[in-house]
Amino acid sequence: MSENSNLARPDPELAPLLSSLGPPAPATDDVLILRKQFEAAAFLHQAEWEDRAPSASAYRVQNHEVSVEAEDGGEAGQITVRSYVPYGPRPTTRSRDGAFPLLVWYHGGGFIAGDLDLDDGYLRNLCVDLQLSIVSVGYRLAPECTFPTGFNDAYAGLKWVRAPH
Repeated sequence: MSENSNLARPDPELAPLLSSLGPPAPATDDVLILRKQFEAAAFLHQAEWEDRAPSASAYRVQNHEVSVEAEDGGEAGQITVRSYVPYGPRPTTRSRDGAFPLLVWYHGGGFIAGDLDLDDGYLRNLCVDLQLSIVSVGYRLAPECTFPTGFNDAYAGLKWVRAPH
């Protein structure tokens, strides 16, 4: 038996979960098929966090539209960033101005899948549990938008965070 023979066998604790998901999807390099597979897996992730959501009175969520300029071959357009701000006492030891610490979040999906809703439940929990302000950036996806549009969107979201509002 070779050293790598264990690579084909899942961890015993993970095996029941994997078997409940059914047979693995056939391998493909079609981006739109990969996106659908990603969305199916993400649905389970979203449902788990939504079940644990903190009370809506513990935080505020707001969507903001951000303009993106065409740069380096990317496409001009609009993106949405979503802010999460906890309600509660302002920190006094972490910052001079009493603001909550800030986390800028980019959803997973390798610039071909995912959206603002992918991590929404998780970010609501994180915002409240860690008393963080969070800005989640909804970048545009390939192949509908060409490279480097997604990267430019991510950077525009970061610049929006830094700009006065």
